[in-house]
Amino acid sequence: MMTAATAERIRPQVWVIEDDPAFQFVYEETLGGDFSLTVHPSIGAFSDALKDTSKPLPSLLIADIRLPDRSFLSFLQSSEAQSLSRLPYIVVSAFDDVDALETCFRLGALDFITKPFGRNELVFKVQRFLSNGAVDDLKSDTLLVKNGLIPLQRKGNVVPLTNKEHQIIAMFQEAENQTLTRSELLQKVWGKTKSQTKTLDVHLHNLRKKIASIGLKIQFVPPNRYVLQRDRPLAE
Repeated sequence: MMTAATAERIRPQVWVIEDDPAFQFVYEETLGGDFSLTVHPSIGAFSDALKDTSKPLPSLLIADIRLPDRSFLSFLQSSEAQSLSRLPYIVVSAFDDVDALETCFRLGALDFITKPFGRNELVFKVQRFLSNGAVDDLKSDTLLVKNGLIPLQRKGNVVPLTNKEHQIIAMFQEAENQTLTRSELLQKVWGKTKSQTKTLDVHLHNLRKKIASIGLKIQFVPPNRYVLQRDRPLAE
């Protein structure tokens, strides 16, 4: 017979960094039933938990950007964040800051949720990341395009792609030089959620910069379509 302790270990562990009691309650009510949930009220409490090597890291972290003792963005840019290379995370903010959003994705965030968020959106994103293996494939040294595997590595410098960037590139590869609409990209990569337009823009911006080094570009085709093109011959 499965004990309560065994059942608790089997449930995926989700950590949340959130100082607002109202949102702490929302997380508890929304995720507490399906996941082993731990809420940290500050970066300091979260940092202390990371240092406790006797306990495993969670399957997913959800972090508010603005916290009373320190911003999560500041933490991401510090040496302490090295441990997050093994910890997938989603960032949350009540402020629609494109620069902060771009920085979070550049530093490895899986996704971004804007407050106030709906409970269905939160559950959808958490379950999607934990059920489809997305968190197990966050980085890769190769990029799949129509003419085969092209290493994203030149002179020893590896350019990692996030899981979302891989999904976007895979869609362009499947399209075989045909254009894709914004709606098609949003639907395939983010499912049925409707609030990801700015998130898509940030991912496309970051992806363009990465693939430019290997001679590829994502071309905008008015009014709302995109196509993957070879910008120049790939240097040997």
